[in-house]
Amino acid sequence: MSTLAICLSIAAVPLGPSSAAAAALTGTLLGPGAADSAGPGTYVSDKSDGTASAYHFVVETASGGRVSIAGVDVQVEAAGSPTWTTLGAATQIGATDTWQLDWAQSASGPTNGDGEVRAVLRGSDGSTGYIPSESGRLVHFDTSRPTAEVTVPTEGGQLGFSGGTAAISGTASSDVSSVDAFYTTSAPGTDPTWTSCGNTSGFTTGPGDGQSFSVGCTLSGGDAASNVTAVAVAPSSGVSFIPFLHTQGAGDAQRVIQQRIVRAPSLAPTHLTLLPKGVHRAIETQQTFTAHVVNGAGDPLPGIHVHFSADGENRASGWATTGRGGNATIRYEGRRLGTDTVTATVGATHDRSTITWTKAPTFLSIEKHPAGTTAPGQQVSGYGHLSSTARSCVGGKTIVLKASDGRVVAKTRTRPRGGYSFSGRPRRSVSVYVVFRGTAMCAGSRSENLAVVVR
Repeated sequence: MSTLAICLSIAAVPLGPSSAAAAALTGTLLGPGAADSAGPGTYVSDKSDGTASAYHFVVETASGGRVSIAGVDVQVEAAGSPTWTTLGAATQIGATDTWQLDWAQSASGPTNGDGEVRAVLRGSDGSTGYIPSESGRLVHFDTSRPTAEVTVPTEGGQLGFSGGTAAISGTASSDVSSVDAFYTTSAPGTDPTWTSCGNTSGFTTGPGDGQSFSVGCTLSGGDAASNVTAVAVAPSSGVSFIPFLHTQGAGDAQRVIQQRIVRAPSLAPTHLTLLPKGVHRAIETQQTFTAHVVNGAGDPLPGIHVHFSADGENRASGWATTGRGGNATIRYEGRRLGTDTVTATVGATHDRSTITWTKAPTFLSIEKHPAGTTAPGQQVSGYGHLSSTARSCVGGKTIVLKASDGRVVAKTRTRPRGGYSFSGRPRRSVSVYVVFRGTAMCAGSRSENLAVVVR
């Protein structure tokens, strides 16, 4: 996160016949995270940390209108499995919008391999919502990975900062050698932007077969303790600066509720600028917009709440607060082609920009096995990968194998993660390539030529 801005993530959800119900049931997964480089990471493990032998799922929910959250279930899907497995009903933390579930992974699996996890929200009106989406979040199941669990602050509790630093305490499995700490100021119920705030390699023995740690978490730049909404830890074992001796572990995240201090600015905002203007970006990627707020003297104003909205093919709304430089920032993702108008508003002052969402680019690779010269009639396998910045442009897409003269040799469909393959027994040399013709949302692409030498 910029030291001069507070980032708020907004996911633009296409409006359809059931848009009201879909918009009413939203939120985010605090744990597991969306990336290994920040927050609790994407590994799921229930290795004992001395406090418990369970993985700690944390779900942030948000509801709108007259619809409330009646319950939250956590589900997992192992790679290659056609069905989702419900792990259980999450428990609401007091009167907050935070729900948690401790999962005895080793007893019910999956215990290794990639897969997906999602939270299923049950609305008071019988509607259903999914976090982060119906297709879930990619995670790595591995019960051999080191673990860490936050015990202070408690879930939904307060974290005290002194001089801009707070102590995050917890327990870890006996093989953990280092714990990284993070915090976020993203609004509850929105995808968190994690900021690294500390690290420790010091541990004390216990409880049980685990070890205890305490790591100092120091706020960055102009971030205020009252704006912190969650903290996380990520454990690792081995030597951090030697990749093959370093093992990423399964972390933990906790929702915190801070006492907010509201300070009125000395001068009222008189001018707001929203940048950039006239953006073009591929669908299913994120674009950052920044609102800059100043007073009549041109001085930047911190602590100003800015409302952002997007209208057009994609619709979304949310709030962010300006930092010391007078900047409030959103990260905005479009999922439908077309042009949206993005508006930033403070009171009666506003500014607009436009963004045009275009087809997502795709890229095709091709290789063969065996790699060298083959004998006439010997089986040859051609394989490769269709990749894209948009996940929806990868799986289940038709790939056409063509000879260099344009003749169609074969067709196949990509697997869920974009892989594909062909096989045959050529009797003479040929040069081939593969083509993806594209879809309404995905741009077409073609691989390089691949020479199949037969003699």
